[in-house]
Amino acid sequence: MIVFSGRCRLADVRWDRDDTAVCRVEELPRVLRKLGRGKPLSWREVEDLYRRLEPYTQVSWFQKQAHIRQVKEKERARRGR
Repeated sequence: MIVFSGRCRLADVRWDRDDTAVCRVEELPRVLRKLGRGKPLSWREVEDLYRRLEPYTQVSWFQKQAHIRQVKEKERARRGR
């Protein structure tokens, strides 16, 4: 599952795996209900996942810009431009 903040703009994101979801944070409850697989996580499991993933959200402005450039380049290559 890939979840973006409400501030981001999602382009026409495409992926070819049924076990992957891409959404904005406000869409997360709907997407989770739709997937509806497995047993719910405990609060402890959620907190553990948060602690493990949260450091990856702490990136610099320059890292964000580099990521945006990479995504745009891949999209241009995919479209053959």
